[in-house]
Amino acid sequence: MIIQRKRIRNVVRYLPTLEHGRPIIAGFPLAAVGAEKRRQIGFPQNPEVNSAVLPAPVFGPISSFNANGKYIVHHDRPMETVTRSVFTTWEDWHGTPHSGYVNRDYRRYPRTLVPPPAVELRVSATTQDEILVTTEQSIFEPANFPAITHKINLILEIFGECHIFTENLERIIQAQLRRLNWRLLPPGARPFEQLRDEVREIVQQQPEDHQPTIMRRLETLNSHRPDFVAIGEAGFNGYVVFGFTARHIYLFESVFIDNATYVFGDNWQALSQLSKAEIITGNLAQDRIFHTNGWHQRIDQALR
Repeated sequence: MIIQRKRIRNVVRYLPTLEHGRPIIAGFPLAAVGAEKRRQIGFPQNPEVNSAVLPAPVFGPISSFNANGKYIVHHDRPMETVTRSVFTTWEDWHGTPHSGYVNRDYRRYPRTLVPPPAVELRVSATTQDEILVTTEQSIFEPANFPAITHKINLILEIFGECHIFTENLERIIQAQLRRLNWRLLPPGARPFEQLRDEVREIVQQQPEDHQPTIMRRLETLNSHRPDFVAIGEAGFNGYVVFGFTARHIYLFESVFIDNATYVFGDNWQALSQLSKAEIITGNLAQDRIFHTNGWHQRIDQALR
């Protein structure tokens, strides 16, 4: 079955004859995906079978929510005070200009983060040598309808149509995935001038007045001389990993304002093959160091 819509709301309407309890897979033929679309998703031009990537949040609201989640703003609650570190320039009473980082308070309504579904796209082969881009298999039952709807809408937003596979799913070969979400820089300590060139593109995607603060945090983490740095690709764009292997500490730094630095103790090889949902919204982080007052001191404490 092929669904050709911009978005669906009721999955049962489009699969009216499908029995509950049946497995289904949403996908699209890889051969019909052009070179530019593959690049936008985060795939190499010729992705290997059983490789997977969290699609970049660049196609619309579905892919954005899938990779980054969303905030629910509670306009019915009292406003709260939030502190943000910003780079600014001012003049002293002599008229001499100065620049630096200051903490500014502002008022906003409370927000609750809805975690990203983090549905990955994988390259799957069939026993008939067809190559597909698919989501993970789902069981067609009411408890899974919201997740199935999201997967179908993600495929629709990226490809314009969604192929639903419900028959002969055994012909789609299931194998261990190799995730392509990180670009590992050459090992060894490097001056921040070199790292700045590597991270400039992701930093420049943020509001201009936030960029100096983001660069400052990255420079602080790099000053602790990590053994390696990895930069998030595709849907992990916006995250940089600083690895301190001798201390078994791995810091996931988010370039997004009002986010956090995630502290992990697992080895990098295992960590890099987890999904974003497992890494960011799971219970795996030893600590989260929020981008507020005291961030520098807590980073120093974590790396002692």
